[in-house]
Amino acid sequence: MLGTRQQINGKIYYRYSAGKCSEAGKTKVFESNKSEEPAVPYSETKEKRRDRKWQTLMRFGASTGCHQMPERSFFLFGYQFPVCARCTGVFLGNVLGFVLFFAKGFSMLAALAGCLAMLTDWLLQRLHIAESTNVRRFLTGIAGGFGVISLELQLLKTVYCKLFT
Repeated sequence: MLGTRQQINGKIYYRYSAGKCSEAGKTKVFESNKSEEPAVPYSETKEKRRDRKWQTLMRFGASTGCHQMPERSFFLFGYQFPVCARCTGVFLGNVLGFVLFFAKGFSMLAALAGCLAMLTDWLLQRLHIAESTNVRRFLTGIAGGFGVISLELQLLKTVYCKLFT
């Protein structure tokens, strides 16, 4: 634990615990040694605010249906991404596919190839034939996200044209 929150004269303060910081994998672990340090205003703890923002992003990531396994996720500044490498790629691929759909049009071959690339990577890993890496998960996620959003947008366009033209 980093410290304790306490209220003094109506103001909230954060009392730091003097302790050693050791690395345990990619997670920081703090050990308190009960020494007294001066209290500092609670609002001044940037790390506490950063942790709260990270926790909010992690809850959002969980709401997307991602498994959020640390060994299959990227880390930035010691914080795990809110979604795994493949889901990060899928989200990026969705954005890319949306932009390219309206800029360049639709290609059934490209959309199916993207979906097939992600399915193949997932299936190889699922059947324990080949272990995937985070970079490969990310790249096939981009391809799969691009493919799925392209197919969805083409379907919506077709339905719209049938109904309103």
